Amino acid sequence: MNSEEPKLLFLLASVFVFCCCNLRAVVALRDTITAGNPLAGNQSIVSKNGDFELRVPTPDDIYILGLTIWCRKYNLGLTVWSAYIDSTVVTIADLQLSISDDGNLILLSKDGSLIWSTNVTSPAASNSTVAVLLDSGNLVLRDGLNASNVLWQSFDHPSDTWLPGAPLGFDRSTGNHIFLTSYYFSLDVETVGSPQFVLQTNGSGEYDHSVQHLAVPTVIDIHQDSQKGTFSFHGIDGYTIFFLDINGLNRYKWSENPPVGLLIQKYPFYSCGVGFYCGPFGICDTASMQCICPAGFLPTNPQSWEGGDYSSGCRRVIPLNCKNENSSYMVYFLKRFPDNPQSFPANDYEGCESACTSNCSCTAFSFRFDCKLWHGDLINSTQCDYCSDGWSISIRTEIDSRRRNKHPERPPIGLTLGVVLGTATVLAVGLIVTWRCKKRSRTTDPIYLKSFRVFFYSDLKSATKNFSKKLGQGSFGSVFMGTLRDSTLVAVKKLEGLRQGEKQFRAEVITVGMIQHINIVRLLGFCAEGTRRLLVYEFVTNGSLDSHLFSKTNSDTFLDWNQRYRIAIGIARGLAYLHEKCKDFIIHCDIKPENILLDEKFCPRIADFGMAKLFTRDGSRVLTTMRGTIGYLAPEWISGLAITHKADVYSFGMMLFEIISGRRNTERSEDGTYVYFPTWAAAKIHEGEVACLLDNNLKGEAYSEELERACRVACWCIQELESSRPAMGLVVQMLEGVQEVNIPPIPTYLCNFVWDENGSNDTQVRGHCLDDLMSDSFTE
Repeated sequence: MNSEEPKLLFLLASVFVFCCCNLRAVVALRDTITAGNPLAGNQSIVSKNGDFELRVPTPDDIYILGLTIWCRKYNLGLTVWSAYIDSTVVTIADLQLSISDDGNLILLSKDGSLIWSTNVTSPAASNSTVAVLLDSGNLVLRDGLNASNVLWQSFDHPSDTWLPGAPLGFDRSTGNHIFLTSYYFSLDVETVGSPQFVLQTNGSGEYDHSVQHLAVPTVIDIHQDSQKGTFSFHGIDGYTIFFLDINGLNRYKWSENPPVGLLIQKYPFYSCGVGFYCGPFGICDTASMQCICPAGFLPTNPQSWEGGDYSSGCRRVIPLNCKNENSSYMVYFLKRFPDNPQSFPANDYEGCESACTSNCSCTAFSFRFDCKLWHGDLINSTQCDYCSDGWSISIRTEIDSRRRNKHPERPPIGLTLGVVLGTATVLAVGLIVTWRCKKRSRTTDPIYLKSFRVFFYSDLKSATKNFSKKLGQGSFGSVFMGTLRDSTLVAVKKLEGLRQGEKQFRAEVITVGMIQHINIVRLLGFCAEGTRRLLVYEFVTNGSLDSHLFSKTNSDTFLDWNQRYRIAIGIARGLAYLHEKCKDFIIHCDIKPENILLDEKFCPRIADFGMAKLFTRDGSRVLTTMRGTIGYLAPEWISGLAITHKADVYSFGMMLFEIISGRRNTERSEDGTYVYFPTWAAAKIHEGEVACLLDNNLKGEAYSEELERACRVACWCIQELESSRPAMGLVVQMLEGVQEVNIPPIPTYLCNFVWDENGSNDTQVRGHCLDDLMSDSFTE
């Protein structure tokens, strides 16, 4: 044998093995299915650009529930379209995707049964019909001789994903209604009036966002087809897709350098914004994003509620029965009233209540400026962040008739006379005893003034064990932990430096104490004996925000980005309430992480508030020598000028930077150089590099859009001119994504203190400062 023959045989064998091993890869490179070339379960077709792949499921694909199109771009492995197959009915084995005799794309089982079809009714010759997977991810069935003659396309039948270029809405040319659906949600476009995206759950209720709101100009462009009327979008900065999951609508963006995907938008931002989220009679709590049932109601499906699905709603414990006349009303304060109220011509609260009571189908009423009645199930109720008059709703409940005796027997006259005489005797003795006790000493029973408890100093001294456990030190005094006689935990603040008389102090504390808001610590009572002034607050379990932001040792106190962002919004809501919703205008004057407490659900509560109200009662501008905290004081305050509520806005902005970075604004960098963080942050915002401002401990795990929004808001809040700072109500809207946030100018007072990361002066940022001198302001 020739010595070269073994080498030649080995080479041929190697080529044969290589070809066999890569046979599927070669087959997979095709992008077309023809009548004579079907697709089997172990095969797939790939778009020409290699970004998308159509797969036929096999028994090994345990997580694939149908015919699917996968996105291979950036190695995502993400399903962007699917035709569902019920595996309990069909055995996923030896399936075949082919062109039928009538020109449809069909999926057949092993025995030739039809599992799925494009179901095109217009006839077409099978030998000229082809199915092609396009570079856009769209699977089209078209005439092989005329590519413009599209008979069917997957873009017209989406599942849970909206790809760039895909239509959404009602196609006027075909009559096809195109919308996304997944889990509890569907996404559609309402074109009556101004176009609105409609996110629905369980087919009921709606959560709307305008098309313009979803379209971020620098990221995506949404436009409407003038002929078809449908909407589509194209990414501008990176590859972008929308998809539905169990939590709602998400927008992801991918970039090539580095190859990373980020969740940059999420709808709804709050679960309470989703229609029918809590089902019939359910009330959504905006603090916990969970649902509750009104008094007299229980969850219809307790197991579903435990799993986080509240859509079954609440059921009455006792059905309404008008004949028994046992109905009563429970009052709730709501941020959002239930859907479909009906107006009734009543002039006052009593008339509105009477109108509801006299109608057996009436389930609730509310009287604010007019009377509104609700009939049937109450849908989409949202519990308000604060409780103020005018937002109340009275929900009708049924009282157990067994607890009410409609026809009581008349007691004997002798028994009645005996009860009266006995009661009179007891009252007389009680009055004598009380009078004698008052002569001897002061009573130790609790005293209440307009529902606020007036404490004796000795009681608070005992409750705090002689003020031994100090919780913190504020600008107006120290705070101590205490336990009342009924075992209630409280925080007792000893005020220092106040000059009011007792009568003025009591009046002002009662005014502040009337405030009830989920983001403000509740005032339980006070003490005013001689020169002593103490305030008693509810005890908040998770301590102050600073212990969670700046702790270097305790990992249990770490806050993730979602918690931080919700905390920022909660603080903004609380301040907006103090500034804009209270009957009496209140400036906090000492906003900082130490004065933000976190409850068991990490809902923020503003503490140590209202001291400015104790110093002034007239006007919205205050000239004060109060002791704020250096690092959070507005420039006008430092300059000795009169302050407004915009001083709180400034402090909030400074604190927001610390929430983002997880470090003090005045803290030195890790390399030991000093960089005033707000200055550096303002420069990075201008350069579009906000990712570097995020707390390193978060390891980049934050929604990029929320991060940029928070950074911009913080920079707007610390502007030097009061008129350039937004009001807190507007801050809430910007953080919630309702109001667009433009790039803020670098605050002028910071322009003289701009350093780069190495501590050297940055002349480029100085150029930004000059460009921003004519920047727009937030004027009111």
